[in-house]
Amino acid sequence: MRDHREEQINKFVLNALLQAKAVARCEHHGDVLLHNGDDGAEKQALFLASDWVNRDGNIGDVMLQEIREAIVSILDGAAKVGCPECASKTDS
Repeated sequence: MRDHREEQINKFVLNALLQAKAVARCEHHGDVLLHNGDDGAEKQALFLASDWVNRDGNIGDVMLQEIREAIVSILDGAAKVGCPECASKTDS
């Protein structure tokens, strides 16, 4: 089970990735993230998440490395070429 701090970091990072448009949710499958591969958007998300985390008093000091690891983890889990759920429906 993940601890509260890790959950908070992942929440900030996911919101930053979405706001920076480094990822998007599939319009048909809201739990599926689509990675657009835009390095500039990923850097913007890093800056956004770092700023938000540093201003939030609920999780204390967060190392930049933890934010980077969360970004990598979320991007690694995001679909690279379209939504696999949508693709599986068109294949059947």
